[in-house]
Amino acid sequence: MITPLRKRQIDGLITVVLITAVVVLSMYFLARFPSHEVQISHDNLHSGPVIIKLQGNVDQGGIYFLPEKATISSLLAIAGIEDRKRFDHRILDTPLRAGQSVTVHSGDRLDIGEMNAAERLALEMPIDLNRATVEDLMLVSGIGERTTEKIVPGIKERKLSQLRKYFCIGKHSGR
Repeated sequence: MITPLRKRQIDGLITVVLITAVVVLSMYFLARFPSHEVQISHDNLHSGPVIIKLQGNVDQGGIYFLPEKATISSLLAIAGIEDRKRFDHRILDTPLRAGQSVTVHSGDRLDIGEMNAAERLALEMPIDLNRATVEDLMLVSGIGERTTEKIVPGIKERKLSQLRKYFCIGKHSGR
């Protein structure tokens, strides 16, 4: 003999069916519409977006996330600078490295430099230990005046392992 379901059992069954439907629909829509977030890698200096600062005599100055192998010309095009022919074509074809800044001056001059340490750290980019000032080092969480004094002669491996993601060494310190 089959016993009839009680109200609590029916409520529980409806709850299970609704939860299952929500999970299945969520998985379906998440698979169809993947996230397009930009991931910035700390461990590979040659992959991911090229992060550039555009400044100077431009309306659309700021931080740009460009594809690998982007050039100054492509940066200026994205920023809406249409009169790019006024600049030296050799400069326009220069590939960009993450962490660089491009300054547009009035006339036909462009300067290529480096973002400052505060900007790099805010964008989760390492700073070059060979170029960092005491003030730059003190921007890093966990580093004060006493630690900066120890960095020059050397710091202990444990402290270095905690701070490693904030630093790089070398000319090509971008990502």
